[in-house]
Amino acid sequence: MEHDGKNTLFIFYSLFNLYRGKLFPAEFFWWFLMVFLGPAIGIVPAIEISLISLALVVVSRFLQSKLINKEKQKASQQRMKEKQKRIKELVASNDERSKNEAAVLQKEMFAEMGESMQGSMRYMMVSLPFFLVVYAALGFYYGGLYFDALFPIPKFDGLLPVGLATKTGWFKWYFFNYMIASIVLGLVLKIWVKTREEKKVV
Repeated sequence: MEHDGKNTLFIFYSLFNLYRGKLFPAEFFWWFLMVFLGPAIGIVPAIEISLISLALVVVSRFLQSKLINKEKQKASQQRMKEKQKRIKELVASNDERSKNEAAVLQKEMFAEMGESMQGSMRYMMVSLPFFLVVYAALGFYYGGLYFDALFPIPKFDGLLPVGLATKTGWFKWYFFNYMIASIVLGLVLKIWVKTREEKKVV
């Protein structure tokens, strides 16, 4: 399949219309993208995959923020940690009362663990089908391409790195871009949250 930036833009446009359930009103703007940006993007598939990776990281973070209550999950993990510590202390005692209390705490801990995992399960149920479809589309569209990377990436012999490579396929390039984007975005969000909390204290 010949790689053409216009085809890529058309795919995104079609997915966008499928999501919205109606035609995009700014047809002239779309025509402008097809004519002027399509050929430029088609020359550099590495840029396309980098942008797709960044977009998927943003989508993943957005879904996590909506489906997983991080503060509640963190508080639940702290409570489970305290209960686990208490259970160890009770198990060390050989009296019947301590054993009964440990059994009660274990039941509470398992119940809290299940409740804590509900958000993660919701995230998996929503995100997994979406990402599988995206991966399949990427594999279909970029599977036959071997292109120049924007920067050298590690080359592996099995599991061992054996140097740097400037030529790559879509999956390796996507993987490194996704990891880098995820780490950078995570650091940015962490700094942003910390700054916001410091402003509240002041």
